[in-house]
Amino acid sequence: MKNVLFNNNSPLFRDEKNRAAFEALAARAASAPAVQQNFVQFTRMLLYGAIEGGSFNREAARCIVRDVDLMKVIWSAALATPLNPRMAGGLREKRLRLVSDGVIDQAYADAMLTIPDWWEVLEGTFFTT
Repeated sequence: MKNVLFNNNSPLFRDEKNRAAFEALAARAASAPAVQQNFVQFTRMLLYGAIEGGSFNREAARCIVRDVDLMKVIWSAALATPLNPRMAGGLREKRLRLVSDGVIDQAYADAMLTIPDWWEVLEGTFFTT
């Protein structure tokens, strides 16, 4: 399964029908909590893999993170509805690490890994710089 989910060239992402099904599933995240939670876990693992490596190829994870259209779908599904501060904080930390480690630049992070309004509230209440 890791070879499918964490490989930018897998049939899941490169086959048109599979990609459309993946994006349709992601679009359900706002109305289906289980779908959103799966995307949160996938995003956490993907970002961790892009930073640290782990049990899957770091460069393959980085390719997904750098795929503008795909990453926008994944990130949006993970943040479709407000997360608790701990979960959001973990994603926030990994987002910051992607930039500080040079995996992506700040402009990309601002454009593709956008921060929803509910996250802004956490910035002022729970997160510290």
